[in-house]
Amino acid sequence: MSTSQRSVPIILLKTKSSPTDPYDDQFSAPSFTSNASLKPKPIFVPVLQHKPINLDRLTHHITTNNISSTDAAAAYSGLIITSQRAVEAVGSVLAKLAAPIDLANFLATTKVYVVGPATRAAVVLLGFAENNVRGAHCGNGAVLANYILADHAAGQAPLLFLNNNRRGDVIPRTLITAPTPVALHELVLYETGVVAEFRNQFCDVMEDTRMVGMRWVVVFSSTGADVALEVLEELGGAEEGVRTFWAVIGPTTEAHLVGLGWKPEVVAKTPSPAGLWEGIDMFMAALDDRD
Repeated sequence: MSTSQRSVPIILLKTKSSPTDPYDDQFSAPSFTSNASLKPKPIFVPVLQHKPINLDRLTHHITTNNISSTDAAAAYSGLIITSQRAVEAVGSVLAKLAAPIDLANFLATTKVYVVGPATRAAVVLLGFAENNVRGAHCGNGAVLANYILADHAAGQAPLLFLNNNRRGDVIPRTLITAPTPVALHELVLYETGVVAEFRNQFCDVMEDTRMVGMRWVVVFSSTGADVALEVLEELGGAEEGVRTFWAVIGPTTEAHLVGLGWKPEVVAKTPSPAGLWEGIDMFMAALDDRD
């Protein structure tokens, strides 16, 4: 890094994915587009912890051909996957299956509905056929649910929604109550809880970066928003010596933050590293123009 560059902390309220994290890659850019003297510095603060459950039930569905978008006798006509953790749970099941299970047919013929390009890319990496992984353009569950209603043929077997114990109800409610409903069953693949040390870790990061001049806090979940704002209040709100800007991954998290009385500066244009980077980079450019 050039000695003339100054780091701008990007505090990402999420667990850093392993072995690589696309947000780490995106925000390790040499500089902001609008200002070469400012370099983003990603800092991860884990908010949620996840415990896989019911993987044996998913294994059973796959090995008994219960899931198929081409076999009318199958119990389920496709999958709904809306989170990276659900993708990882499916991946762990697939990794443990071996011949004579016909995974090639399952992966080639199963339709999977997803939210956003990042989840789509992760599902495709599992081996599902690209043309069957749909919903990359959908920025949240409400948009995806309406897309499913338009895309999924009436009268088919239920879709299997792979989710967690804290999922919202917008997708099931929209699909089930539509004039021409789409049948849906749910399978919880992981339990989610708040990391015990999140509050202290976030407080430490905010203290450590309070004299840097400028920083960003990026919120990925309603739970992260709740605790982050509590910490901010404990620190006295707007700290001296730093300008804190807030970004959120999508409109659902934005609505939750606004409901708490806090308007974020940026809402990611798409729920992806590139969409988040674009929003923050554009804000920084506009900020330079104002300053």
